[in-house]
Amino acid sequence: MYRLFLAFLAFFVLTLVAGTASQAAEPISGFGILAQVPNMTRDSGLYLNLFKFFPVVIVYLLWAWTTNWVEHDNA
Repeated sequence: MYRLFLAFLAFFVLTLVAGTASQAAEPISGFGILAQVPNMTRDSGLYLNLFKFFPVVIVYLLWAWTTNWVEHDNA
C-alpha cells in the first residue's frame, strides 16, 4: 500500500512540475501560439466523423444493454 501511495505521489509531483514548466516556457521564435496568430483561417468546425462516431455509440449501447442483462440475471 505504501508503494502505491509513493507511485501516486510521484505521478502527482511530476505532473505538477511538467504543468508549471509548460506554462512558463516561451514559444520558440518562428512558432507563434496558434491562438495568437492574427491571420489564421478557420475551418467549417465539423470535426466529428459521423462514420466513426455511430459505430462507437452502437457498441456502447450494446455493452450497456448486456451489462444491464447481467445485473438482472444475477439478482
